[in-house]
Amino acid sequence: RRGQSQPSLAGPPRGWRKHLRHRPMGERGVGFDRNQEATCFVGDLDSQVDESLLWELCVQCGPVVDVHIPKDKLTQQHMGFGFVEFKGQADAEYAIKVLNMIKLFGKPIRLNPA
Repeated sequence: RRGQSQPSLAGPPRGWRKHLRHRPMGERGVGFDRNQEATCFVGDLDSQVDESLLWELCVQCGPVVDVHIPKDKLTQQHMGFGFVEFKGQADAEYAIKVLNMIKLFGKPIRLNPA
């Protein structure tokens, strides 16, 4: 169709960054944007890891503003990754250095800038 952009063939799947933009109403307020520079992607999470456990782990590296682990709409189980927003970019960089490859429930987690 005219006027519609063509999907990109390279890069991550479409829509995966939607988790970085907004939280449901009531959690962070309407239209609240995350600080992208202070947000870490946390991958390879075990199914036993929840948001409170990830919060407790990450708060050891600096003040945490928000933790979000997206869940599958059908199974209501998380998809093995999450996002942690720190108060500042320096806190996020420190957490990446300290927590990358730390084992949770026997699985090493991976932290990268979001």
